Amino acid sequence: MLQGKAFLITGAGGALSRALIPAFHQAGARLFLSDPRPERMAERAQAVGAKTFVADLTRLEEALALARFVEEGAGHTLTPLMARVGLAFLEHWLEAR
Repeated sequence: MLQGKAFLITGAGGALSRALIPAFHQAGARLFLSDPRPERMAERAQAVGAKTFVADLTRLEEALALARFVEEGAGHTLTPLMARVGLAFLEHWLEAR
């Protein structure tokens, strides 16, 4: 169903992401994970082969750096954004793409 599509999940160290990450992986998605706490997302990322980026999305420069990281890694094929945090910068994120 999601085979080969790229997804970004922010707040990847949180409780909701604990369920979302394996579900998206099992559906065939390529995952990009972001969280300001690397230790919280590292185990989840390793379990599904996800690419990770440590970012505090309350900081514009970090949100823009994440956008560039995902754009390069996904090859402009990012499907949806599962923005669980950092929504204040969503407009800047979209402009950066």
